[in-house]
Amino acid sequence: RLAASVHYSYLDAADRLDGDWVPRRWSQRHTAGGSVSWQMGRTTATLAVNVHSGWRGADLPASIPDDALLDPGAVLNNTELDNFFSLDASLHRSWQFGRSRVTLLGSITNLTNRNNIAGIDYDAVAEDDLIVFDRQREALLPLVPSVGVLITFQ
Repeated sequence: RLAASVHYSYLDAADRLDGDWVPRRWSQRHTAGGSVSWQMGRTTATLAVNVHSGWRGADLPASIPDDALLDPGAVLNNTELDNFFSLDASLHRSWQFGRSRVTLLGSITNLTNRNNIAGIDYDAVAEDDLIVFDRQREALLPLVPSVGVLITFQ
């Protein structure tokens, strides 16, 4: 048995701050994905893909004078991070024991080991008469294998 699904959504979320519309941090305008599952007897194999527009982040200047103030409203969510992509695979096999079912689960998330950026962290360091912002892009999970057992009672 073969089954497939696709999905798409559009979202544009913003907050009004001091009269200006600011995109929300986790706003992702376009989200799309799909999956294909193949079932043969007690075994199911699934391959899924998820893609969405990059989340928002703050793009700070490289440095500012140490006596200056940085207006948070000017940098809040002012940049869009790289698009997100994940290819995931799973394999399930079930056995029936009377009124109980035992399912062995195995999956790999982010099969391509893509470096999906979730945000930007900054360290502020005083150097001479400046505050220097050291930028570090923070990634989500790398390739993650997992196994599990599910026991259900009827």
